[in-house]
Parts: sequence; C-alpha cells; structure tokens
Amino acid sequence: MKKTIIITTFTLLSSSLFSQSLKEAIHLNENEQQEAAATMYQQLLLTEPNNGTLYYYYGENFIDAENPDQATVAFQKRIGKRSCQRTKLNWSS
Repeated sequence: MKKTIIITTFTLLSSSLFSQSLKEAIHLNENEQQEAAATMYQQLLLTEPNNGTLYYYYGENFIDAENPDQATVAFQKRIGKRSCQRTKLNWSS
C-alpha cells in the first residue's frame, strides 16, 4: 500500500514538473531565447524521448530560430512517435 502511494505521488510530481518545464521552455521561445529553450527541450527529451508533443514544440523553436532544417528533423521525429500526449498548460500566467 505504501509503495503504491509513493509511486502515485512520484508520478503526479513528475507530471507537474514536466508541465512546468515545458511551459518554461515555451515561454523562453516566445521571448526570443531560442538557445535556452532548445537546451530545455533537449533535457526534457532525455526524460521523455517518446513524447511527440516535445518534438512539436522543439520544431517550433527551430522555426523561430530560422533553422528550418533542424525543425524538419524535429517534426519528423514527432511523426514517428505512435501517439502525442496532450499536455494541459495554464496559459493564463
């Protein structure tokens, strides 16, 4: 029972931290800090390599950085993922 509670708590915390980190990376990109955002996307992709949503935003980051070749690679990786996770972000803050 305790093990289940610990695993559930860890999963919820990880999900919350992931959403916050993705939101921060998107915010960096929107503020024309593409290099910092790219670094954050790379770190997120290390922990969630099958997350198509990350590849989408990573590709968008390359588009904004005027690097269409890298954007194409990121978008192709997204297409290769079986499913893209929907991430709930609070855009009001």
